[in-house]
Amino acid sequence: MQGLREMGLRVPEDVSVTGFDDIAPSALITPPLTTMRQPLRALGKRAVEIVMKIKEEPEWVCQEVLPTELIVRHSVAPPAGELFPW
Repeated sequence: MQGLREMGLRVPEDVSVTGFDDIAPSALITPPLTTMRQPLRALGKRAVEIVMKIKEEPEWVCQEVLPTELIVRHSVAPPAGELFPW
């Protein structure tokens, strides 16, 4: 966002910015960063379980999605004008 400011652009008035992982500084910067929060503890636990399963069954394939949560702060604005003008 600092780079955008240096270019004369405003967040979120000119450019919306989002992050991922919801690290602690996300809420402390200006403007506070909208971000996706992952269940990090559950990801780590599940990763170990998957590695153990693959060790037992090398052909096993995991297709799993863990939930995420959108943390809405002030770095994103609604689209201006028509989103799809055609």
